[in-house]
Amino acid sequence: MSTGTRNLKKQVTKNLKIKMMKKLTFLTLMAVTALFFASCEEDEDTSKVDFNVVVTGESPNAIVQITNTSDSADVFTWGFSEGANITTTTETNPQVIVDKTGDFKITLIATTGEKEEKKSKTVKITGKNGISFFENLEFGRSGYTNTYGEYFSCSSGLVYTENELTNSIKSIIDFVIYARGGIVIYGPDECDDPIVGYRTTDFNNNIDNSFTIEDFNNLQDDENLKNLSNADNYYVVVYFEEPPRVILMKDYEGKWGAIKLKEVQTEKIIVDVKMQKYLSE
Repeated sequence: MSTGTRNLKKQVTKNLKIKMMKKLTFLTLMAVTALFFASCEEDEDTSKVDFNVVVTGESPNAIVQITNTSDSADVFTWGFSEGANITTTTETNPQVIVDKTGDFKITLIATTGEKEEKKSKTVKITGKNGISFFENLEFGRSGYTNTYGEYFSCSSGLVYTENELTNSIKSIIDFVIYARGGIVIYGPDECDDPIVGYRTTDFNNNIDNSFTIEDFNNLQDDENLKNLSNADNYYVVVYFEEPPRVILMKDYEGKWGAIKLKEVQTEKIIVDVKMQKYLSE
């Protein structure tokens, strides 16, 4: 075989190898691209986070039923704005009760491994705002104040003795009831040993006010509290023989409430309190 023929054969072989390598590279790229797009589509499918919301009834007993329509996740974590009976849950399809009117926000975080996807929705709640109800509170009479206490906080719903008044507790006291020769209800900054620099409370001292025991007992929302006025007294004096009687109050935020002096016993005074939960807009 001549030298020219051998060179030609080598060149043809080389060209064939180059074409085969190019074709193989192209096929490899096509396969990688297909896998990439398939992976993207799979990610999109598994990361879909969504839910449906149905509101039944009105505040203060609006029922919010949530149906989770997310495709998949290891953990679902829900968060709810102010007004819900719970603040968070990991139930798949939660139900909450809402007692605050206006916009109500629901947030879902779906977690798969280290990946998180988030979705939020806002629904409108109609009706009337809810109230806080504290029942059968016990305030000590003279000689029993260290047993039952005299200082009340709407934030905690507890009655405290003087010995329990740390600075953190002083900061949440709303009113004080002294029961010696009679019953005196003070704002925390006006009592015998004033708690200054924290909350203040004013009272309506009119014994003939139109808010009756029946009105108090019928309170289920804040409709009859939010339009009250004339809380311009720093304390209220009540004789032991007067209860049951209702005293109206306005707290440091401007929220209204009613104190029902329910019963006078040998050692203590029994009291119910109903208070606006949310400031009127």
